[in-house]
Amino acid sequence: MIQEWNDEIRKKLLSSLFETNKFQYNRCLEPTHECKRKAVRAHSIQNSRILDNMVVNDHVTAFTRRIDKEKGPIIDYCPVGRNQATTFTGLCSEHDNEFFSAIDDEDISLSNEQQLFLLAYRAVYREYHASLEAASKIQSAYQELISMGLEPKDELSEKGVFATQRLIIAWLNYRYKTDFDIAYFGKSYTSIHHDSFVYELDNPTIAVCALFSVDHQKIDGDYLRIALNVLPVTKKQTYVILSYREKDSTHARVTLDRVLNADSDHQKYELSRFILNNCENFVVCPTYFCS
Repeated sequence: MIQEWNDEIRKKLLSSLFETNKFQYNRCLEPTHECKRKAVRAHSIQNSRILDNMVVNDHVTAFTRRIDKEKGPIIDYCPVGRNQATTFTGLCSEHDNEFFSAIDDEDISLSNEQQLFLLAYRAVYREYHASLEAASKIQSAYQELISMGLEPKDELSEKGVFATQRLIIAWLNYRYKTDFDIAYFGKSYTSIHHDSFVYELDNPTIAVCALFSVDHQKIDGDYLRIALNVLPVTKKQTYVILSYREKDSTHARVTLDRVLNADSDHQKYELSRFILNNCENFVVCPTYFCS
């Protein structure tokens, strides 16, 4: 084992870090896993019907990530073009259109069970793809350390455990998504429960599409998961939709008590706090961000 990294090793590691950071998990993740078409960059938050209500000069404000060779990973809020914001490469164009046209091409109605299901389903797909991409990047980085002699090949190590944990997370997200796949093909849209409310606002502020886990709450050996969509459907009206499997609904509503049962003004505070603590796939209206 090399205990001290010389300049040559540091340069190799930095080069590997940049290459790994550029990697995108790009394959169609439709449920049968038989599709061989290349995945396209699709929006998790609808571009024309939702982002259109938020953009300034065709940009929103969002998290950005980059690698600086001196400072390492840097996360910041920056303007992001609407055509790149909230996109992921998890389905080919044919399957993305087949699955989600009912929410991409039609106005969202809170009484439409199919649309509510599809909004949650897309959040599940996006998180599944993100977990696969993260697991692939971390495994690649770990294998590079082994090839350079910086990690043992056949011994337990902290970095090896971490890489394995990311694979387990991806598998758990796959298992969770399978329940939605079954409901989708069986058109069992009501198997996913929802709580929703509407805000009348002077201006749009934020849009969210996220699936997150509640790490202190386990059900059947897996963590409780909740899908959240915040959708400025017009410049004056925003929908908030929280979604969960039927068997998770009681636990989810207990977890969300401070959000679901607060009065209107305090509810906005609790929801904002909830988003910042649990979500990363969201965009902010630039006008609101700069105010």
